[in-house]
Amino acid sequence: MKDSRIAHITTLHSAFDTRILYKECKSLAKYFKEVYLIAPSEENFEIDKVKVVSIPRFKNRFLRMTLGDFIAFRKALSLKSHIYHFHDPEFIPWAVLLEKFTRAKVIYDVHEDYFTSIKEKNWIKGSVLRNAANSF
Repeated sequence: MKDSRIAHITTLHSAFDTRILYKECKSLAKYFKEVYLIAPSEENFEIDKVKVVSIPRFKNRFLRMTLGDFIAFRKALSLKSHIYHFHDPEFIPWAVLLEKFTRAKVIYDVHEDYFTSIKEKNWIKGSVLRNAANSF
């Protein structure tokens, strides 16, 4: 594992997210040769052996979930990581493509209770996703 490269991907959370940067990436930097975090940030930087690869922060949810995910996907592909680790459910289709095109391991790490969260989001009202969440 020491020679492996791992990339965390988030389009929603800040590059300074406590769970992702400080608890996960910094811990992994002790065991992996290279650890990248693709996240919204003004610029690329390195902190405690974690290389942050910046993507734009979109204020518009639709743009973040479409254009933002596409940009993160392209940057992830360019890293040629052995492992990709992501946190945002809207990135799932892109993660499937990452796994297919790179043959790398892809890990989906859920931080939130999305079933409850979907039920509480009025902007999802009437959608198939919200109806599915209500059936649980």
